[in-house]
Amino acid sequence: MTRKVAMKGREREKIRVLCIDDEPELLDIMKLYLEKDGDFAVNCVTSPIQALQIINKGGGGEKYDAIVSDYEMPEMNGIELLKEIRSSGLMTPFIIFTGKGREEVVIDALNFGADGYVRKGGDPRAQFAELLNMIKTVVEKRRALEMLEVSERALAEAQTVGRIGNFIYDIAENELSVSVELLRILGLDKMPFTGEYEHLFTAVHPDDRERVRQTLVEAIKKGSECEIEYRVILPDGTEKIVRHRTLTILGRDGSPAKVIGVIRDMTDEAHLFMRLERLNSMLFALRRVNQLIAREKDQGNLLRSLCNDILRTRMFEGIVIAAKGSDGSMDLYYAVRNETHEEILRRMSSVENLTCIREAMSTRSVIIFQQGDNRCSGCPLVHHDQWIDIAKRIEWGGEVYGTVLLHLHANAVVDEEVDFISDLTEDIGYALYNLKMERMKRNAEELLTRSERRYRHFFERANDGFAILQNGIVRYANRRLMKMGNYEENEVIGKHFAEFIADEDRERVLDYYRRRLAGKEAPTIYEIRLKKKDGSILIAELNATLAENEGGLATYVIVRDVTERVKMRELLEESERKYRSLFETTGTAMVMIEEDMTISLVNDEFTKLTGYTREEIEGKMKSIDFVSEKEVQRITEYHYARRSDASKAPRTYELELKCKDGGIRFVRITIDVIPGTKRSVASLIDITEEKKLKEELIRQREEFELLLDSIDTMVWYAIDPETYGRANKARAEFLGKKKEEIEGKKIWEFLPKPEAEVGVKGNRIVFEEKKKYRDFEWVTNAKGEKRLMLVTKIPKFDKDGNVEFAACTAEDVTELRKTQDALTLANKKLYLLGSVTRHDIMNQLAVISGSLQLLADLVNDEKSKRFVSMALKAAMNIEKHLEFSKDYERMGTYPPEWINLKEAIEKAMATIDRTKADIEVQIDDDLEVYADRLLEKVFSNIFDNALKHGGEKLSTIRIHQERRNDDLVIICEDDGKGLEESLKKSIFEGRHGRGLYLAKEILSMTGMTIEERGEAGRGARFEITVPKGGYRFGKE
Repeated sequence: MTRKVAMKGREREKIRVLCIDDEPELLDIMKLYLEKDGDFAVNCVTSPIQALQIINKGGGGEKYDAIVSDYEMPEMNGIELLKEIRSSGLMTPFIIFTGKGREEVVIDALNFGADGYVRKGGDPRAQFAELLNMIKTVVEKRRALEMLEVSERALAEAQTVGRIGNFIYDIAENELSVSVELLRILGLDKMPFTGEYEHLFTAVHPDDRERVRQTLVEAIKKGSECEIEYRVILPDGTEKIVRHRTLTILGRDGSPAKVIGVIRDMTDEAHLFMRLERLNSMLFALRRVNQLIAREKDQGNLLRSLCNDILRTRMFEGIVIAAKGSDGSMDLYYAVRNETHEEILRRMSSVENLTCIREAMSTRSVIIFQQGDNRCSGCPLVHHDQWIDIAKRIEWGGEVYGTVLLHLHANAVVDEEVDFISDLTEDIGYALYNLKMERMKRNAEELLTRSERRYRHFFERANDGFAILQNGIVRYANRRLMKMGNYEENEVIGKHFAEFIADEDRERVLDYYRRRLAGKEAPTIYEIRLKKKDGSILIAELNATLAENEGGLATYVIVRDVTERVKMRELLEESERKYRSLFETTGTAMVMIEEDMTISLVNDEFTKLTGYTREEIEGKMKSIDFVSEKEVQRITEYHYARRSDASKAPRTYELELKCKDGGIRFVRITIDVIPGTKRSVASLIDITEEKKLKEELIRQREEFELLLDSIDTMVWYAIDPETYGRANKARAEFLGKKKEEIEGKKIWEFLPKPEAEVGVKGNRIVFEEKKKYRDFEWVTNAKGEKRLMLVTKIPKFDKDGNVEFAACTAEDVTELRKTQDALTLANKKLYLLGSVTRHDIMNQLAVISGSLQLLADLVNDEKSKRFVSMALKAAMNIEKHLEFSKDYERMGTYPPEWINLKEAIEKAMATIDRTKADIEVQIDDDLEVYADRLLEKVFSNIFDNALKHGGEKLSTIRIHQERRNDDLVIICEDDGKGLEESLKKSIFEGRHGRGLYLAKEILSMTGMTIEERGEAGRGARFEITVPKGGYRFGKE
C-alpha cells in the first residue's frame, strides 16, 4: 500500500490514510480528491468493525499515518470507534468528518482524543481542501512529536551514560526544570520532589552546603560562570562527589534572569584519584620499609620505625605489629592516631587479648574485621562501624614471626590494602628471617636492590631530569636529564657536575653546593645555565636536597628545563618597557591604578578629558572618584576580582566618567593588570558623541525596518547584480523564506534559474548603465505559483558617482494584469461588435435619409414637408449619436500611456477650421501626461466648442501650463463671449452636446479633472488639472 513519490530530487513516503464511511460514493470522492494531491495513499472501508480489524492486523496501527471517520454509522459511531482505537494504546491522528449541526459531536470527539474535525456540506472543493490540510497538519504534528520524543529519550540516555544531569532555573518565574538523571545523581528520584530550587541543596553534604550555597549565590549576583566540587548524601547514606557548573543568563536590564546548571557524578573519578594516591603512598611506604630493613639491624628499632613511617603516609589510622623477640615471646610495636587505642596498647600485657592478632596467626590468609564483627566481642580495641581492620601473619621460609594489623577508614579500597599488607608482611618476614640468620647486610642489599628498581622505574619515566651527586660526582642521571643536554650515559656518569654548568654560573652553584654540605643555609630552588653537548646554553630550574644514599650523604637534584619560560618572562619584561613608553605617547587617555585603587600616574589626554591637573590626581584621587555613585560598587568589584581571577572581570567595558566641571562623559575603558604586579593600566576613549550617534542610528534603523515590514509592497536591496542585501518581511514571505535566509545570499540560491537571470539582468542595468529599471517580471512565490510583478530598481550612488546599491520594490500585479487583459479583450469585442453594428445602421440611415430627400421633392403640401423635415433631422441626430458612441467606445480600449502634450494639441488643431481664430500654444516641448490615447479628442472638442459658441468676438485661443503645489494645470482660454454661470456644470453632463462630456470622461480615466472658470462676456477658460505622478518632463 505504501509507495514513494519524488520530491525535489529526493524521495519521501506518502501519507497513509484510512477513511471510514458507510457511504461508498463519498469514500470514492474522498479517495480521488486526496490522492489527486500526490502526497496521499488512501485506503477506504465502509465498516468501523472492518477498520478495527485492519488496524489490529496492521501491527498496532503503525500502518497508517491518519484515520478519517464519519460519525453516524450503523455498527458504531465515530466516537465509539475513536474510543476503541485509543483504548488499544494507538495514538494515530484521528479526524471526525461530520455533518452540520453536530457541535456536540465535535466537542465529544475532541474530549476523547480526536485531533481535529471537518464539517461536511457546502462547496465540495473547499470541504475536501480543508480535510486535506487538516490531515497534513495533524500528521506533521504527530511526526514532529515522535521525533521530539526520540530526541528526548536519546538525551536522557546520553546523560545517564555520561552521568550528567542538568537543570534550568527561571529566577523571575521561580520555575525549575530538571533532568531525570540529575534527580538520580542527587538521590531525589525516589522521593517527592517539590520542584523548588532550594530543594536541590537538601542533597548536599551538610559540611559543604553553606560553601556551595554562597558560591552559587555570588556567581548568580555577578552574572558569571562558576564551577565547584562538593559531596552529596543519598537517602541510603551513600556519599557521592559531584562537579557542579553554573552559567547565569542576564536579562535585558542586566539582572540575572535564568540559571543553567550541569552536575556530573565524579564519584568514580574521585575514588580512582584517591586510589592512585593510596597506591603511590603504598609504593612509597614499601620503599621506606625496604630502606629501613636495609639500614636498621636492630629488630625493635626496625619495627618501631616501620610503624611510625607507615602512619606518616596518612593511609592508615594505625598499625600494630606483634613479632617474636629473641626470647620467643611476642613483642608489640604500634603507631596509632586514636589516643584511646594508644593508651590501651600501652597498658596491654599480652597480645593474646587481641582477637584479630590471635586469629591471623592461625592462617596464611588476610583476615578482615569490619562493622562490629562478632569475633571482636570482648576485644579491648573496639571496632567502630566506620573503621576496618585487616591482619596477616608475618612468615618467611615456613616460619611464622608474628602478625601485622592495619587499622583504616571504612571508605578505603580494601583490595589494595590486602595487597599492601601481603607485600608488607612478606618484606618484614624476609627482614626478620635475615636478622635471625645473621645475614642482615647481604639481605639488606638485596632488599635495597629491589627498592632501587622501583625507584629507578619511577625516575626513568619522570618528565623532569633527575641526578644523584656524591662528592660532586654524578652517580646517577635519568634519561630525561641526559636528553636535555644530548649527552650519552658515559659522558655524564662519573663526571663532576661543575663541568656541565655555564662559566658565568659555575662559582655561584659550587658555593651553594658547599654551603649545603656544610649544613649552612643555601637556596633549594634556583635557576642556572647548563651547557649542552653542542655548546649551546639550556636554562634550567634546579631543586636540590640532601638525603642518604648507599650509606652516605648525597645531593638529590631535580632539573627542569625552563628555557621557554625564561624567554617568555624576558618578553614580558620587554613588553612592559614598551608599555611604559606607549603610556605617554598614545593618543588615548591613560591611567595607572594601584592595588588600593589610588591613581599613581596619568597622561595628558586623561587630564584633558577630566579637566583635572596631574597634581590634583596622582597619588591623591582614586579611580572610583571619577565614576557616578551607581557605578562605584561595580567598578570596585571589577578592581578586586581582576587581581584574584582576571576571568571574573571584563577587560573592556563602558562607563560614565565624572569630570571636574560636573559633566558626564561616556567612555570605553580597556584595563589589564600588569603581569607580576597588583597594578593595572587603563586606556579610556571618549565615546560620548559616538554613543549618541549610535543610539540615534539604532532607533532610526528599527523604525525603518518596522516601517518596511509593515507595508505590503516588497522592498529589498541588491548590493551587486547577483547578491541580495536587506529585505522586508513582505519580500521574504512571498519567497517562502525567512529574511536571514535571503539577506547576503546569491539570487541563484533561492530563485529558479530563469527567474534569477531576469532579476540579474535588471540589476545589471542599474549597476552598469547607472539608470532606473522598471519592468514586469514573472516570479514564483512560496506556494509555487507564477506571479507577475511590477519591479522597480533605482540606483543609489556614492560620492564618486558609482552605484553603491540598488533599491528595489515589487508589486504583485497578476490579478490586475488578468483583469486588464480581460477588459481589453472585452473592449475589443465590444468595439468590433459596435463597429459592425454602427456600420450597418449607418448604411440603413443613408437609405432612410436618401429616401426622405426624394420624398421631400415629391410632396407639395406644407404639412407633409414638415413631417419629412422632422424625420430627416431625427436621422441626422441618430448619425451624430452613432459618431459619439464610436468615440466613447474607443476610450479604455488600450491601457493609458505617456503622451507628449504639445504633439497631442497640434494633432487636435489639424482637425478644425483655423481661419476663424488664432491658436497660441505655450506648452513645454518635453511635457508628457499619462492619459488615454484619445487625449487629442479632448482638445479638438474644446476648440470646436470655442469656434461654435465663442461668437463673433472670438479671435484668439491660448493654451498654456502652470504649477499649483504638486499638481500641473493646463489652461485653454479664449476671448469669445464666455459662458453663463448656470451652464458651467451642465456642459459636462451631455445635455448641451456630448463633446465636453466625452472630454471629461477621457480625462477622468487617469485621474485628471476639467472645470470651466471663465467669465461671461470675457471669454471661456477651461482648466485641466493633472495630479502629481500623472505628468513628467522628458523621461525623468
